[in-house]
Amino acid sequence: MRIAGAILFTVVVVITVMVMFSPRSRLSRLSNTDRNLASVAALEPVRIQIGGEPSTLDPAKVLDQYGFSILRNLVMGLTVMDQSGTLQNGVAESYRIDQTGLIYRFKLRQDALWSDGRTVTIEDFICGLRYALSPKTASPNTPYFFAIKNAKEVFAGKAGPEALGVRREGDELVIELEKPDPSLLMALTLPAAGPLRQDFLDANKGEWNEKAPTTGDYVIEAYHPASEIKLAPNPVRTRPGQRPILYRVLTEEVTAMNLFESKRLDVITTITATELGRLRKKGLIQTFPSTTVFYFSFNYSAPPFNDPDWRKAIASSIDREGLGKILNGIYVPTTSYVPKPLDGVLEYQPLDFPESVAKVKALASKSRVRLAYGASVFTKTVAEKTQNDLQKKLGLNIVLEPMELKSLLARLKSDPPEMYFLGMSGMYDDPINHLGAFSNIAEPTFSRYHNPEYERLVEIVRTTPLGPERTAAAEAANRQLIEKDVVVVPAVVRLQVFGVNRELTDFKVNPFQVIGLSAIRK
Repeated sequence: MRIAGAILFTVVVVITVMVMFSPRSRLSRLSNTDRNLASVAALEPVRIQIGGEPSTLDPAKVLDQYGFSILRNLVMGLTVMDQSGTLQNGVAESYRIDQTGLIYRFKLRQDALWSDGRTVTIEDFICGLRYALSPKTASPNTPYFFAIKNAKEVFAGKAGPEALGVRREGDELVIELEKPDPSLLMALTLPAAGPLRQDFLDANKGEWNEKAPTTGDYVIEAYHPASEIKLAPNPVRTRPGQRPILYRVLTEEVTAMNLFESKRLDVITTITATELGRLRKKGLIQTFPSTTVFYFSFNYSAPPFNDPDWRKAIASSIDREGLGKILNGIYVPTTSYVPKPLDGVLEYQPLDFPESVAKVKALASKSRVRLAYGASVFTKTVAEKTQNDLQKKLGLNIVLEPMELKSLLARLKSDPPEMYFLGMSGMYDDPINHLGAFSNIAEPTFSRYHNPEYERLVEIVRTTPLGPERTAAAEAANRQLIEKDVVVVPAVVRLQVFGVNRELTDFKVNPFQVIGLSAIRK
């Protein structure tokens, strides 16, 4: 259900939902902390593989899906998503929106605590949003909050943090917008919108680190980059049977598979197409809906892909159906960059530009093309097939450049290659995450693409209430990327497929790739 769709700008909307946990005093909860910790310490952790190292675990700076999935179990914001992807109240006990749709008023739960036992305050949320929108932080997540009054000016360094439209009024946290934002309540589920303690920042020279207290179900116990991340249950929120979590960073699918089959991993998140059927027969596969689209894109500003014929020739030569067959059902072909079930999905046959294909194929001298991608068995399979197809169909010399995802993201920000292959996941039930990735609202896009008409369409999506006008704008923006400017070539949608130890119960993943860690039992 899309809560944003319930916003009526002609009336005052008052929404109050049931508090997630029965009220308990801070004293009584803290009195259970030692007992909770002792109980948890006796439990073995749930061991989960992730296919790459998070770019960061700073809630404001996180950029990749690995980091988002972990942080959404560490950070409880004003609102949260449940395991079906539905919006729920988090630290907010209730909220109301004025007739203009520009003033949001939140009352906080009185029993909301930090992991060190301190009460979560209105000032903590003000601190968190000011940190996220500070030019010093340089958060890639700022566009989600640009509807907030003066947010752009604060992020650009043209106004001080006190100018941000977030303040206390009595016992309410007030967020004031410059223009309506139909997805704001969903954006507030993002880690970057979570609370942050000023005393912690002051003690750490204004920087976040992994020792920060948390408001979610877990805290970071230890972080060993490129190796493992240990999470411990939040002592003030621990539930009976809740397990510690050990994430192991394993980029090699074969290594992960061997550890899983020898019962040294409980969950694997990267499964090769060749192993899927075998594990499914053993009852070790669980599958969940997904919003992750993998696509090809280009350095739009430099040769050869500043020439639209080159982009069209590539778009005409990507063999989606062939990819679907060799990927054996883990990935399914798509012609739409915006995936189901989000607004803006396009259903049509793959585009064909025969004149562009003929023009590029006939060139006597062709530029060498670098194709960069995050290294895995899946991406290697896609890259090698694409390399072979483009050589046969267009006579191109495609040079493959595999790298760690963290390195790929840094490369795309600083010096994008001619062509890259990347995945984009929805952060919540809205197309703005996919469409916003090619908007220059905060910083240059990975593709260096810029089109005023596309920016206009995305702005409509950002500011228009749910309905036919917004859906039409999302579809038009999707079409602009795929068909008119051909800056995105959608390839496949990745289903969420996990290898899961039979001893685990209540393993669930929402459509936005967040595992409900606290519910898992073993």
